[in-house]
Amino acid sequence: MAGPLATYVTAFCDGVEAELTALSGKEHRNDCVIEADSIVSAVLASDGRFAASELDAWLDDIGPALDPPVFISTQQLRESDLFQGKELWISRP
Repeated sequence: MAGPLATYVTAFCDGVEAELTALSGKEHRNDCVIEADSIVSAVLASDGRFAASELDAWLDDIGPALDPPVFISTQQLRESDLFQGKELWISRP
């Protein structure tokens, strides 16, 4: 079941992939998912707090799209280092 980020993540990946494919002639879906993850993870990590709803949204809409997919509980995600240092990603150009 798609979560609250699904529409935005799909639109981002579809749009960026279309542009990259037009330029290179190759598929770039995995690259686009990684970029979407970087953006979402940085925003989630920016305040240093992780609400259950934020983690659930990541698990619903980013985790399954990654290669390999991430299928863990909200608590396991909170205890992992998957978001460590991600806030720095949006602090520089």
